[in-house]
Amino acid sequence: MRAPRRWAPALVAFALWLVSPSAMACAVCGGGGQNRQAFLDTMVFLSLMPLLGLGVFGGVVWYLAKKAQEAERADALAAQAVPVASEPR
Repeated sequence: MRAPRRWAPALVAFALWLVSPSAMACAVCGGGGQNRQAFLDTMVFLSLMPLLGLGVFGGVVWYLAKKAQEAERADALAAQAVPVASEPR
């Protein structure tokens, strides 16, 4: 039973050595030019997406506030209008 324990580190090292070329294909691990560029482009895109979402949300809020302000201004002008008498007294 002691023999497997003695060989365990060597087996783990051998398994890692076998898997290491697969890890180098990963864009994060420095796999290659085209893969690396795709990874960087995707990273920039995903980093800017929250800013785009906040910008759209802020634009919608600003637009709705502007429309509400214009509606209030129109109501205030309508209330200040002098009523025209239809029949003289």
